[in-house]
Amino acid sequence: MNKEHSQEIMNYSVMAISACVDEFDATIPTFVLDVLLLPISKGPTGPSTSKAASATPSPLPSYLTCYNVLRRCEDRLSSPIASLLNGLLSSDTRIINDTEVRPNESNN
Repeated sequence: MNKEHSQEIMNYSVMAISACVDEFDATIPTFVLDVLLLPISKGPTGPSTSKAASATPSPLPSYLTCYNVLRRCEDRLSSPIASLLNGLLSSDTRIINDTEVRPNESNN
């Protein structure tokens, strides 16, 4: 795939997802936060598949997309993400039952 084409698709993806986030009136649903946070939690290059050092891996498109959406919608997402993380840290069963994000998950 052409690198310029790939960047253009990435930009359109970020714009579309950001527009969706902006459309929520008051509360951003937990499943939307999950979709944004799960790729971030795996890291920019994902889980390691081998112990051998290889060429510098490029960041995963899912990570880059979510990272850029979080940056673009920072004002809109910071409070809902903080509430989600505080609920996980305090073992709030309502939050734990509502999210796919798990506090004790390994990145593998």
